[in-house]
Amino acid sequence: MTGCGTSRLTAPPSGFRSAMHNYSVGQVETAFAAHGIQLHKVAKQPFHVTNLMSGTGADRVFVAVETGVTTGAYLIPIPVKHKTHHGNVTAVWLSRGSAVSASLNGLH
Repeated sequence: MTGCGTSRLTAPPSGFRSAMHNYSVGQVETAFAAHGIQLHKVAKQPFHVTNLMSGTGADRVFVAVETGVTTGAYLIPIPVKHKTHHGNVTAVWLSRGSAVSASLNGLH
């Protein structure tokens, strides 16, 4: 699937530990930074969702952190090539899959 659009959060995939754990924005930023992905807050989204982005072009990574009760719908501002959920975190990326996976697995 490619292009921008609205995405609904779904149940996390079964391969990640702590699938239902709630991570803070700071924990997410630290986990991604440990794997060379510097996330920065971007445009406002619905209440209780913090959007973070890193990189440009094919190196872009978008991360949404649900920080409270949400509607479960928000816009993803990059093409959706790869997408996964880990607890209250949704990550979308184009070409940095191993770094994104390592970052998500580093959350604790």
